[in-house]
Amino acid sequence: MTNFTYEYYKKCLHPDEATSEFWLSDRIYEDKLAKYELAKKFKPNYVAEVGVRYGYSGYAFLSGCDCIYHGYELPQGNRRSGGVRGTDTIPWVKEHFAMVFGVDRSEFSYINSQEVLGYPLLNGGFYDMFHVDANHSYIGCFHDCVTALYALKPGGVLVVDDQDNGTVAKSTLGFIETFRGNISDSYIAGTDYIIIKK
Repeated sequence: MTNFTYEYYKKCLHPDEATSEFWLSDRIYEDKLAKYELAKKFKPNYVAEVGVRYGYSGYAFLSGCDCIYHGYELPQGNRRSGGVRGTDTIPWVKEHFAMVFGVDRSEFSYINSQEVLGYPLLNGGFYDMFHVDANHSYIGCFHDCVTALYALKPGGVLVVDDQDNGTVAKSTLGFIETFRGNISDSYIAGTDYIIIKK
């Protein structure tokens, strides 16, 4: 585990974004630092993420604990998912993660999260933490939360990103209300909603 300084964070940026004011902003750094802190707090063994993009959140999770990470992404990103439109980002992320964390701590799958009813589970078990950052429509986010919830073990942590996006925030609240019987706790942390499965 390493100290997630601003300088350390900058090392995860894709070369096309390494000088971007947006990705270098304090707001984005603090978002990734919060994910690092979540990994430190909950110490998940297996973390999944739908909506990998260039792997910045995955980098934070892997830096915060000794976990195995599984990233799910479209073969080519699109605007609604927050990905890089028309770009397959996984080869770069896979190579970068292998260089920083070793080849055994991450794996990736191409999927359209809106077309799946579940996720392949590592080692035949359930994930300890699942980060949702894919489709940002109301129905899309809701669907991603449902499928992620059922891929989590009891006591697992669902992290729903982009609560500063009004549509995502409404969808997350709708999901929490609908699945209240499956949730033991939920709270906002930065721009994430943290939801603990019963």
